[in-house]
Amino acid sequence: MHRSDALASSSPAGAQRALLALLVLLPFALLPAAAQSGATAQESSQQSASAAIQESAEEAISQAPEQPSGQTSEQSAEDSPGAAEQELQDNAAGTDGADGTDDADSAESPSPKTAQVEAGEYGSVFSAVDSYLQALQEGGASAENEGESDGPPEAQPQDDAEAQAEEREAQRRRAAATALEDRVLLLVRDGDVVARGRYGLYDEHHVLPLGSASRWLTALVILKLADQGSLELDDPLVRFFPSVAEDQTGITVAQLLTDTSGISPSHPCLALPDAALDQCATSILQQPLSAPPGRELRRSAAAYQVLGRIAELAAAAPWGTVVNRTLTAPLELQELRWEEGGNPSIASGARASASDLATVLQALQGDAWLSEEGRQRLLDTTAPRAEAVADPLSSGEPGAGLRWASVPAPAGQRGTTLEGVINGTFGSQLWLDPERSIAGVLATIAAPETAAEVADVARQAFREHLDSALEESAADAR
Repeated sequence: MHRSDALASSSPAGAQRALLALLVLLPFALLPAAAQSGATAQESSQQSASAAIQESAEEAISQAPEQPSGQTSEQSAEDSPGAAEQELQDNAAGTDGADGTDDADSAESPSPKTAQVEAGEYGSVFSAVDSYLQALQEGGASAENEGESDGPPEAQPQDDAEAQAEEREAQRRRAAATALEDRVLLLVRDGDVVARGRYGLYDEHHVLPLGSASRWLTALVILKLADQGSLELDDPLVRFFPSVAEDQTGITVAQLLTDTSGISPSHPCLALPDAALDQCATSILQQPLSAPPGRELRRSAAAYQVLGRIAELAAAAPWGTVVNRTLTAPLELQELRWEEGGNPSIASGARASASDLATVLQALQGDAWLSEEGRQRLLDTTAPRAEAVADPLSSGEPGAGLRWASVPAPAGQRGTTLEGVINGTFGSQLWLDPERSIAGVLATIAAPETAAEVADVARQAFREHLDSALEESAADAR
């Protein structure tokens, strides 16, 4: 599905934003033709076409339904699942997605969610996740039951507000636990998948949208290009875009990767998947910086769009071909793909299976695919650092497409170490703990904050199990 289709199908406001963005980008698309001498006929044709598109767009916008209450114009395709993702959510909730009827209500004895778990010695990890999800559901049921009484309560506005808040929280918990009944959890250690759990609708090869977790795969593409000598992470922006403004010339590839470039978070061209990536990148660089390079940590989909164009220039190939050469073919990934169109979302447009993501994690735990220098740059949390965190979504230390969080050091070591976390817009989560040589994938479609909580439960249980086993082994040796 094209991202424009997803926007249009997810909300009427999506169509409005895409059409408005088209009007904003059109002048940039016409600049190269207007600059050529002797192109009067072509210029006239483009102006006529532009006028026709603008007239059609304005007519479509004027006829579009009003934006639903509570939905802001700043919401983007990265934050709203499209029709395919909505269908998956409907399935997870037990509805058919067509007439809103509940499949469970239409059957005399509904089939339970299927689960296939091969946990081996890591059963405690899966038990911890199951217990957490059960607590979510029980918490929701408890909050609902607490609101019931045998008689009418006295009218207390404050109590009513608290009761409504509790009911909303109960509904959130129930919905979160229900959505996460469809999930895949894979655990990786020392380059091997050591445990797997498949629940509900999904299996290891079910292709799901990654949303912002796409950034991590983009980072790996860039690191692989650096391995091949096509670019350097310290290359300045001016190498690839000679005409950028003076305050942008020193922006490095590394700063683009770590969201410290100062490029504004978004741009209208990001809503146009059928535009050209080179034109979109040029348009982004024509807008002022939101902060001096290196000053702020601010997640920027626009910066990643520029990064995608740099990859194209460095490899002399379209983005899809670059991904295939650096990731898909060398690692023999079966389901990884980016959205179609000439302007794919570099920051959020990837779709992949849990199996493919686990394969990438396995490759990172070995030394055959990415060089040691590349792995060190991926795992480096020391440079570049921002002076301030300007985006609440960018908590933790900046990394190449991921964020780093402090965790207890492995058994037998003091202090703390760092764990890399990749959070997806639609709920899928990845993590890697280099000190313990463990990693994991949670593939799902669910509220990202709740999925992140579940992934945190899984990786904490994974760490604790491994550390306990190491301590027991050390005790036996003594």
